[in-house]
Amino acid sequence: MRRGNKTFSVEYGISPLNPSNFAGPKEFDVYGRDLHLFSFRFGRIIGTRKNVSYEYMFGVTPLAIFTKNEVVNKDFVSPTATPRVPPTKRETTYGTGFQPVNFKFMFFAKNRLKPYAQVGAGILVTNKAVPVPRSTLFQLTGDYGGGLMYMLSPKRAVNLGYKYFHISNGNINGKINNPGFNANVFYINYSFLFR
Repeated sequence: MRRGNKTFSVEYGISPLNPSNFAGPKEFDVYGRDLHLFSFRFGRIIGTRKNVSYEYMFGVTPLAIFTKNEVVNKDFVSPTATPRVPPTKRETTYGTGFQPVNFKFMFFAKNRLKPYAQVGAGILVTNKAVPVPRSTLFQLTGDYGGGLMYMLSPKRAVNLGYKYFHISNGNINGKINNPGFNANVFYINYSFLFR
């Protein structure tokens, strides 16, 4: 873990626990969903001081999957015209995005097992509104968390971690469209280190 070293990582994360909704009154049901994140990260060690290494990373998420996302039911017209048709329905929703701001702080940088803390921010675009039907397809993301990195060799490492993952559209179209979505993501990450 020396300054200038580079990393390339492949990561899969899942949120098996119910997410939370910051909308205030429960107008829409965000519960019962799973979130799957498939990501790549490109990093560079920007320094090591007192056995703590600092890494900047650029992340790409080619695939995010929201299972059982609540979307508008196109078969619904009105409560009187279609009384037996619900106004919303559950469907799998897909997204893609990138995270230009990611920082990782690795402690005990010289040890084989390194605890770390991580923080990041980015953008996510989905094919259907997330997390509620009146929201937008464009979302801002933020996360923080930590985990353990284990060096398999001088050039290979595996990471097991947790991050608190938040998305919202930054109040682009008014308060009702920006309820926020928060998920507890557990992930595994395989890293390649090189100079």
